[in-house]
Amino acid sequence: PQETVKSIIEDIKELAFNPDELVGADTEVLADLLTDNVERLIKVLGLTDLSIITNDKQESEENTLKAQIQELYSLNDSMFKDDINEVPRFTDGTEITAKDLADMNINALDNIA
Repeated sequence: PQETVKSIIEDIKELAFNPDELVGADTEVLADLLTDNVERLIKVLGLTDLSIITNDKQESEENTLKAQIQELYSLNDSMFKDDINEVPRFTDGTEITAKDLADMNINALDNIA
């Protein structure tokens, strides 16, 4: 936990001392990043009663993340059938290659991040 606390504090310091380099002039992004880091710190320290994010927003974010992960899981699961010789295809009939699947996974992970 100490390393986690230290790394969170370092992230907050970085945001505080170099905001222009990290977010430009977008104060809304800066506020969101600071809020996220403070929330991480609150969680690591076990001070959840001090949370600055409402439970509704937090539950909504968790549900969205859970749905995106489930969607990614379903995508990968749909690529493999009982018949190992069956080739997965797009709706237009084009074969889905390993590179296509990797690209879809990377895009999904980027969206989740």
